[in-house]
Amino acid sequence: MNGPVLAVGPGVDWIGKRWPAERFAKVAAALLGDGGPLAGGRLLIVGDQADRDAAHTIRFAVHRHRVIEAQGKLTPLQTAAALSRADLYLGADSLWTQLAVAAGVPSVAVFGPSDETRVGPWQGRSVRGPRTLEDFRVIDPGLNQHIQHMMDLPVEPVLQKARDLLAQPRAGTPETETADEHL
Repeated sequence: MNGPVLAVGPGVDWIGKRWPAERFAKVAAALLGDGGPLAGGRLLIVGDQADRDAAHTIRFAVHRHRVIEAQGKLTPLQTAAALSRADLYLGADSLWTQLAVAAGVPSVAVFGPSDETRVGPWQGRSVRGPRTLEDFRVIDPGLNQHIQHMMDLPVEPVLQKARDLLAQPRAGTPETETADEHL
């Protein structure tokens, strides 16, 4: 099956950075559904074996035959190779986002209690809710409590950042190469 690929990495190393899987699913459904910028495409879910519950929720965003569940099945190097085939990556502040960035995939990452200016995707977009990193530190000074801090980040700004990023020419596309040739 050919067509666009949306990669999603919902897993994180701490519950405080976890964005609800249902929200990842809503973004994926909007991007891959009829009229979406990746309409008819496939959904690649990456992560650890521990991310299977989130993946189970996200996979319902599209029909089963369009889902590639790779979480817990690939090494990080294999994951980077798989991610390199994606048209867009959506994830959190995690190893999976860093692998997508390293693989050259345009990326949208959701942030809350971490510093997107230091670890955000350099060829993509970072999205945070209404609270700053300093606001999170007031609630959770050590950023280590068992609090799901990402509940105040809605779907709409993440979806908009994804659409904006997909509307831009990707580095290495003919449009970019043609423009560079005329400089």
